[in-house]
Amino acid sequence: MEEQTFNISLKNIVTIGGVIFLLVGEYIVIQKDIEEAKKLPIPIQPEVTRVEFDMQNDLILQTIATTKQDLIEIKEDIKEIKNKLYK
Repeated sequence: MEEQTFNISLKNIVTIGGVIFLLVGEYIVIQKDIEEAKKLPIPIQPEVTRVEFDMQNDLILQTIATTKQDLIEIKEDIKEIKNKLYK
């Protein structure tokens, strides 16, 4: 049976201690930030009026229509290119 030895140097002990110190420090900072955030007021959500909703909806529908028209034009261009290419 082989003897196993466990060697640890002073440098390793200092490094481990430093890492533990940093982790504990970060934990304390995070806990402080959490407590501070709990004290902040809850932000008020702005109400979306019917007019704003309708305007946004119209903009989305207009964008979809424009994109659809662009897609139709691209398909026509591709057909023309194919016709010229295969003639």
